[in-house]
Amino acid sequence: MFSTASHSSQHHQQQLGSFSRKCGSAAAQLASVMFSGSSAAKLDRFSRQSAEAMVYCLCCLIFVATAARHPEFLASQTRIRSLLLDESRNCGRDHNNNSNKDSENRDQTQAAGWSDAGFYFQAADDEDVRNKGKLLATCFHCGLRCQQLPDAAADALRLHLSSSPACQLARLLQAADSGAVPVEDAAKLRRACAKLFKDFFVRSELLGHVTSYGFDRRQVAFAVCREFMRSRDGRVLSGSRPGDIIQLLHQSEATLDALLHSDAVIDIELALTEACQPRDEQQLETPMLSAAAAALPARSQAPSPLQQQQQQQQLQEQNNSPATDSCSSKAASSAEVASSDQCVSCQSARRSHVTLPCAHFLLCTGCLSHRASCPKCGAGILASLRAFIA
Repeated sequence: MFSTASHSSQHHQQQLGSFSRKCGSAAAQLASVMFSGSSAAKLDRFSRQSAEAMVYCLCCLIFVATAARHPEFLASQTRIRSLLLDESRNCGRDHNNNSNKDSENRDQTQAAGWSDAGFYFQAADDEDVRNKGKLLATCFHCGLRCQQLPDAAADALRLHLSSSPACQLARLLQAADSGAVPVEDAAKLRRACAKLFKDFFVRSELLGHVTSYGFDRRQVAFAVCREFMRSRDGRVLSGSRPGDIIQLLHQSEATLDALLHSDAVIDIELALTEACQPRDEQQLETPMLSAAAAALPARSQAPSPLQQQQQQQQLQEQNNSPATDSCSSKAASSAEVASSDQCVSCQSARRSHVTLPCAHFLLCTGCLSHRASCPKCGAGILASLRAFIA
């Protein structure tokens, strides 16, 4: 739990201090993409006031970016352009009203203020509203829609908070204004980022496998993080194989293409790394290794003749054990499969297809047609390549 002395140990504070030193560059990069200069500077000041604020700010920015309902409007400049379009200037205003002149004179500063509150202009679904030339102000993160925005940016944020109090983007901006870290939000967001980082970027080899097929590493990281953050229980990583992630990338193709052609160039992997690695690898491992070495008994320079005789007997018993025979038979079986040209499924036709994405060359055309997974590793078969044995 953040921000409460009763729940913060000295070790926890040291970790947060390390987090804050490492989070600055990633938080600044995300904020500069998602907000205008004034709001990005305000978030930077807020994040630097304490270690808790720095960690909360970065984790919240990661969540706001990847869990957005409309990620194609993630970049502040993209939202500002939509707000400055000629057809958007009459949004929520009477065509015959004198305030039309104010609408025509709306400047970049006002548009930036609305954009920083999360809004952009989107065509209305309702045909009657659309025929009147009106657009709806929409939050790119939570999807809130308003028919009219107040002139002042501060009022736009208040409207956002009152209409969508659970929006994490609005709550982050409110925290930056007040200087107070929302304890429950901070703890929840930090747990989510830590779980994703540990399960996908540290323990799993999925990222390396998927990028080995030519997929852009930043797009893979964004797609996985988006699926994880938008799910209720993080099931995206449960039992996932490279083929599952590739399928996710195909499903997210429109979103990823929209980001690629917008101003939203962000590195989610870098942000998660800086947010979730408490210390440098060397700093973590050195004291642990020193303590472990001190706890080990001193090794003798050489074993005694009796110990040498016992070791030789143990090795001889291991070589004659059934386990050794089993390993040998498995190795022989693998070698036999590798040297044979027969399909491992039907054992009659010749192997003719490499399954993707696992790249195993085991099946004939007939067996491939009725299999959904690789017979060796169990990975889902997304595609295949015709191959021949020379």
